[in-house]
Amino acid sequence: MNSFLYSLLETSKSFFYSPAKTPKHAPFVRDPIDIKRIMTLVVIALIPAIFFAIISSGVHGALYDQVNIPLMKEYIEASKSIFSYLSFVSSHFFLFFFAGCKLFLPQVIIIYVTGGLIEIFFASLHRKTVSEGFFVTGILFALILPPTLPYWMTIFGVSVGLILGKELFGGTGMNIFNPALVCRCILYFSFPSYMTGNIWAGSNSFITAKNTAAYNQMLETGPYDTITTSSPLTISELPMSVTRLQIDGIALSYTKDVKLKKELQKSLLDFNKKLSIDSLSVAENIDFVTNGLKLPEEQLEKAAHFAKILYNIAPFTDMNFYFGNMPGSFGETSKCAVHIGMIILIFTGLISFRIIFPAMVTAFLTAGCFYLFAMSGADTPAHFSLPPYKQLIIGGLSFGIIFMATDPVSGPTTKVAQIIYGALIGMLTIIIRLINPAFPEGIMLAILFANAFSPLFDRIALRYRKKGVAGKITFDEVKV
Repeated sequence: MNSFLYSLLETSKSFFYSPAKTPKHAPFVRDPIDIKRIMTLVVIALIPAIFFAIISSGVHGALYDQVNIPLMKEYIEASKSIFSYLSFVSSHFFLFFFAGCKLFLPQVIIIYVTGGLIEIFFASLHRKTVSEGFFVTGILFALILPPTLPYWMTIFGVSVGLILGKELFGGTGMNIFNPALVCRCILYFSFPSYMTGNIWAGSNSFITAKNTAAYNQMLETGPYDTITTSSPLTISELPMSVTRLQIDGIALSYTKDVKLKKELQKSLLDFNKKLSIDSLSVAENIDFVTNGLKLPEEQLEKAAHFAKILYNIAPFTDMNFYFGNMPGSFGETSKCAVHIGMIILIFTGLISFRIIFPAMVTAFLTAGCFYLFAMSGADTPAHFSLPPYKQLIIGGLSFGIIFMATDPVSGPTTKVAQIIYGALIGMLTIIIRLINPAFPEGIMLAILFANAFSPLFDRIALRYRKKGVAGKITFDEVKV
């Protein structure tokens, strides 16, 4: 009990007044940066992502926690352009802000209370103070959770994840893997339906599913214009059997400027010589896609949403992806907010482009290879055909690379190793996304896998650097 109170007292003094460790004798060196200041700067860089997380989750929470037809119609119309969406949000700002706070803040409080107790318990065992590292780990973990996750799962994830991913290795500074990602990984494999399901909006997945069905019934939507609460990554994970030709066939209901227009015209003539692409109705299009192109009816709705992503049709436009008008985990939706945070971190010198740039480049190039393969034929898997730049603006790739991969503890420290490390993360993320249908978001597993090889990359880089330096020194230059 005394050790627990000691750790609690020392932690409070460190948090509110001074760093945990200060020199007792000369020489005294004044350093403008310490762990507390580093963590504070990271949290400041996360403020834009936190704000957008609250607003974005609040918009969808207000829409799907209850059935509000006028508000939904206004939202559908506003989603056609980013300017109309911003106007829509500003006109209902306090409604969305408080709805978002109701979703986000309880998760943050639960994570900090649960994780804080675990940190204090383990610190008391070693008569140490609690490191400020959990201050950032907690908010990062909250930002990578879906809004619909039950509170008891959050408690389970942060408890097991902190113990296995951090405390068993010796605490802050000793962990091999990123603690926030370990917490999410525990939830990912323990409760996959909650972490990879089709519902990423509202406060309760069952209520959201019920209200979404009510919206589709009241608005009389068809399979081509249904309202969905799936994240873009969930939509993009189509079965390998769904081809480019089938997706372009569905896209004819939205645009006639499809890439496989000639192939579709030939298939349409074979199916029904009386039909023409330019005058194809929605009903005729559905009949052609399901019976002529042999697309299973159970894949029709998801394929239609994928076609909207592919051809930049509202609400799945590039601007909506970038500014965050999409369902998803709290912090991954707005790439604009993530990039603002990146600028802050780079300006303060906490991160560099040696990890971020290689990761983005290899992700783009790897997605480009799949894209070129998809362009080789009409029968290639459709989900390979997303343009490479779209892979960078959907999902949590940007958030993971900027705020997780650059973690100084679990990442490498040498310059060459950081470049290899970042390149590996970018490549693996796209491979996991496109090859393994069980993992629609690959950034988490890619970073954890790269974390395991981080010490090896540093060791190899230092060995070659040592050999290079030794080879430049001659016997005559050595002073005895």
